[in-house]
Amino acid sequence: MRGRKDARRSRRRFGSSSEAILESLLGSAGPGANTWGFHPLHRSIAKDGADGFLLVSLEGYPYWADAIGQIPFAVDTYKSKLEEMGDKDKAIIQTIKTGIKHGDGSIFFTTKDPTNNYDNFMVLRGALWAANNHRFTKTETEVSAGYGERVTLTKISVHYQFRDMNDLKKPITHLPLSKYGVWRKK
Repeated sequence: MRGRKDARRSRRRFGSSSEAILESLLGSAGPGANTWGFHPLHRSIAKDGADGFLLVSLEGYPYWADAIGQIPFAVDTYKSKLEEMGDKDKAIIQTIKTGIKHGDGSIFFTTKDPTNNYDNFMVLRGALWAANNHRFTKTETEVSAGYGERVTLTKISVHYQFRDMNDLKKPITHLPLSKYGVWRKK
C-alpha cells in the first residue's frame, strides 16, 4: 500500500499546507483521544509512518493508518499538478490518476492499483481539501526570443489560503465522486 511510504516521503517534502492539515487533524485530538489504543500518528512520536499500527484515531473516528498517508500525498501532488496545468478540475483528476499509478507505493516501476477504493477516496479527500484551501495566480511575461521575435511565458503560482477542514471531515458525496472518481469509471 502507498500510505506508509508516502507518509515518510511527505514529511520530508511538504510545506506549510500539508503540515497544517496534519496539525489540524492531529492537534485537535488532544490528550485522551487515543482511547482505543490506536497509533497517535504524530511525527514526534513515530518517525516511521504508522509504525506498524493498522488504525489511527482522529477526532474520535478510526481510520486505516495507511490511508491517512494519502492526504499529504494528495495535497502535494495537487499543488504540483495545479502549477503544471493551471486548472483546478484537471489538477484533481491528475492527482487521483497519480495516486492510482503509484498504487503500490513505488516511485519507479510502479504497478497501477485502481481497485484500492479506500486509498483512492482518501486521495480524493486530500485533493478536494487542497483545491478548497489553495488559490493560484497566473503571471504572463512577454520576453524577447531574439531576431525580433517575442514569446509569452506563463508562470502559475500556488498559494495556501486556509478556509476549512470540511473536505477532510465529511464523506465524499455523489457530485465530486461522479466528477473525479476516475477509478470507478469504465
